[in-house]
Order: sequence, then structure tokens, then C-alpha cells
Amino acid sequence: AGLLGVQILWTKEAEIALKRSKIDKTIMKITNQRFLDLLNSLIDLTSKDLAKMRRTQFETMVTIHVHQ
Repeated sequence: AGLLGVQILWTKEAEIALKRSKIDKTIMKITNQRFLDLLNSLIDLTSKDLAKMRRTQFETMVTIHVHQ
């Protein structure tokens, strides 16, 4: 999954959660947990033995995901 893929996933999930939030009061909490799980997965990847460019890509995804 590249940067664009992560951003598309985040946007899609956020839009769905916002649309459903009027009828499902737990959807935002569930969606937030999904986002945290994704963030933690990306963080875990940065601690692996990676080529410099690949590590930079994951670090960039973490930074962007944190600020979304």
C-alpha cells in the first residue's frame, strides 16, 4: 500500500463513518480504532529492516496519517 492508497482508504472510511453517524452512534469510535490500528501497523513497519527509501516511505505515511 502506497501513500495514495492509504489516503484513499482513509477518505473512504471517514466518509462512510460520517454518513452513518446519524444512525449509528458507535461508528466514529469504530472507525477511529481502525485508523489507529492502521497507524500502529505502519509504525511497526518502520522498525523492520528496510532499505532507506522504503523506510522513508513508511515514515512519510505515518506522518501524513497522524495529521489527517
